[in-house]
Parts: sequence; structure tokens; C-alpha cells
Amino acid sequence: MRKVLLTTDLYHPHNDPNDHWNLATMYSLARKKLIKFAGILCDEDKPDRVRGFQTYGDPSVQSIAQLNYISGISVPEAVGSHKPMKCETDIEEVLSSDIIIPSANHIISVLEEGGEIDIHLCGSCRDVLLAYRMRPDLFNDNVRIFLNAGTYVDQDMLEYNVSLEPFSFSQIFTIPCQIMWSPCFDSLHYDKWGKVVEHANFYWVNHEDILPYLSRQMKNYFNYLYSCEAEKGWLTYIQGEVDKEVSEKFATGVRWMWSTPGFLMSAGMGLKADGSITEEFSKDCIFSYEPVVVKCNTDGYLEWHLAEEGEKTNVKMFTLHNLESFQPVMAKIVKDLLTELP
Repeated sequence: MRKVLLTTDLYHPHNDPNDHWNLATMYSLARKKLIKFAGILCDEDKPDRVRGFQTYGDPSVQSIAQLNYISGISVPEAVGSHKPMKCETDIEEVLSSDIIIPSANHIISVLEEGGEIDIHLCGSCRDVLLAYRMRPDLFNDNVRIFLNAGTYVDQDMLEYNVSLEPFSFSQIFTIPCQIMWSPCFDSLHYDKWGKVVEHANFYWVNHEDILPYLSRQMKNYFNYLYSCEAEKGWLTYIQGEVDKEVSEKFATGVRWMWSTPGFLMSAGMGLKADGSITEEFSKDCIFSYEPVVVKCNTDGYLEWHLAEEGEKTNVKMFTLHNLESFQPVMAKIVKDLLTELP
């Protein structure tokens, strides 16, 4: 069983509800004992809290507490550095100071324990980068970093997380452990994005196909997220009756999703086109990660090509082998995982 660390831009009020869906999915995998959920590392962007699509709040420790309560699993949480890593000087300043970075310290403590460890980057890259610069010796062949960011065809508009800190994104490719790169889109041009494409791990789920089938507690978890509730306590809200007005308001939404394929790989769940599960991640599955050579500049722009025979690389790229099956099978898997939470 692999240990899993999740870095996430999880906020309350939210910036992107996808992070809350991802969190719940990861808890379900942990409850099924397919992974050991070793920690949640929350981004901290306090100096610039309005730079996303909307004004958003503090790291959502409430959502983590809710899922710990619902699942019966106690997953540790740590908050990251609020200082952006925009150049080498920024890293040097942090490392030479007495600033405490809880998330980087937690990453190091988990890596020191040893074993097979996956780090899923679903937000900022800065805290993993700082942990690597603090203890590069720990990032060995037993460690895999799942980098969920970027585009891979048109890059004249950088993907959101890459645009926030291009330097940090570029430096992840310099870490010598296994890098599992999962682009978000092939392009950010509005006539092209939002589609299932060969190397992007993007898909979507319909609220009406999932939310009505959840337990009372999980319905409350999502209602708390979508209503941006602040007056009631997180535990009181979870324990209460379902607010039907809130449920109806968000009943017909569509949730764009990323990162889940890497979660499934950590859990040893390869997917067949018929929705069945296998422990293999080959080209017979809907997706796998294939070796590529990547050169990323500090401005976040990159070049890549499929690795040729004998060409050394520590980077593998998300690759779809069945575009038609990916969307419906992923939506079914998410529903199955979330409906299993009590």
C-alpha cells in the first residue's frame, strides 16, 4: 500500500470546488484501504486572496475535519508557505531564514519514514519544491510526484496554476524522482478546451448523477462547500438535516474534474473500457503514463517529446488509450467512491 500526500488549493469559501471533490475521493480510497493517506498540504495565499476567479477564504481545515469525522480516518493537515517562489532568490531567502513551513516539514517527515510514497500536486508547487531543496536526498526512486498542471499543445496562455508560479512549476521537472505529468488541457483557447483529449486528465461529472445518491453526511459536506456556509460550525452542519433548498440550488450543476486518474494509480486501480478494474497500467487500459522527455523553462513554457528507445528520462506523461470510454468510466468511478462514504 502506497503512502499518499495531497497538495491542494482547498479554501472556504472555495476557489474551485474540484479540490473538495478530489479530497472526498481520496478519503474514499483510504477508507477502502487502497492507500495510506499520509497528509493534506493546503496552499496559503493570504497576501493575494483575490487573484482567482473569485474572492476566496482561508485553507479549508473545516472540510478536512468534516471528512475525518465522516470517514473515521485521522489524516494530518499542514498549511504551506505564503511566499511565492518566483525565482531562485526567493528559495534562498526562505531556506536561510527562520520561517517555519509546516507543509514542507510534513513532507520531509513522511519521506523520512520511507516506503513507497506518492505526492499529488493539485495546487501550488512551492511546498514540494521547498521540501526538495531542504532534503534532496529523500526524493529517491520510491517517490512519485503526480504533477497535475499545464497544457501541452498551445501554451501561449499558461494554465492557471502554472501562471501563478511558472518558476516553481518548472523546477518540479528538475527533481530526480519519478515525475508523473498530467496536463489539464491541450490548449486554453476557448474553442478547444473542455474536451477529452489524448494527454489531458480532464473530465466532468454531472451533479444530478451523484449528489442525490450520497449519504446524509456527504450531502451536507457538499452543501457546506457550495453554500460557503460560515455561520454554523463545521460539525453542527454535518450532523444536521440536509438543507433541501441548498441541494436543489446546486442539483443540476456540472463539475469539471482533474487529478483523479493519478489517485487511482496510487490505489493500484487500472481501468478497462468496460469499467472493470485491473492492477495493470498498460495500453490495454483506458489510460497509462508513458515516458517522455521534458524541457521546461523558468517562465513555465516547455517542450516535450515521447522518449525514444534507450533515451533516459524520469518523466512519464498521462496518456489516454480510449478517449470514448474515459469520460463515462471516470464519472462512474467517482460516483462509486463517493457513495461508499458513510
